[in-house]
Amino acid sequence: MRPFALCLWIPLSLLACGDKTDAADSASTDEDSPFGGDGADGSEGADGSTDGTDGTDGTDGTDGTDGSGDSAPRVLNGDAWCYPHSTGESAWLWVVQASFDDPQGLDTVQTFFEEGVIVSQGSTEIARYALTCNSGGSCSGSFNETADNVSCASAGSYTLNLRVVDEDDQWSAPFPVTGRQAADAGGR
Repeated sequence: MRPFALCLWIPLSLLACGDKTDAADSASTDEDSPFGGDGADGSEGADGSTDGTDGTDGTDGTDGTDGSGDSAPRVLNGDAWCYPHSTGESAWLWVVQASFDDPQGLDTVQTFFEEGVIVSQGSTEIARYALTCNSGGSCSGSFNETADNVSCASAGSYTLNLRVVDEDDQWSAPFPVTGRQAADAGGR
C-alpha cells in the first residue's frame, strides 16, 4: 500500500470501528430506568403510553404548567359571588377574589391574564374570564351574568376554578370555588 493511501485508510478504518449502537441496544427498558420504558419499542412507557414518549416532556405537568412544579405559583384561597348591581344600569355582576403565593416571589405572577377563572357547571365548561393580580398577593375579576349566561339565579351550581400564572408561564393548580349570591359588591 502506498504511504498516501495508508494515511487515508487508517482514519477511515477508525471511524468504521467506533462505538455502534442500534435501536434495540438503546431502547429503554424497565431495568434501565426507574421510570420504565419510553414506549418507543411498543412496551408501555412510564405514563402508560406506547407512543414513544415517557411523559417527562411536559405532557404530564412535570414542567409545572399544571401547578405541580415546585416553582409554580398557587392559589391559597378564593371566593366568587354575584350580586345585584344597581348603580347606573341594573345588572347582576359576578365578583371573583383570590389570594396567591409564589415560591419565586409574589412579583413574578403576571398582573393580567385572560384565563384566570374557568367557570363550569357539572362537567361542562361554560366560560373563561380574566383575573388581575397585584404584587401583594391578591387577585380580582368581575363579569356580567349575561356575558355567557352564568346566571346568578343558580349561582350555587357553578364551580369557578381560579388560577394564576407567573412570568415563566407556570400555571397554578386550579382552586375550585362554588359560586354564591350576595347582597352587595363586598360579598355580604
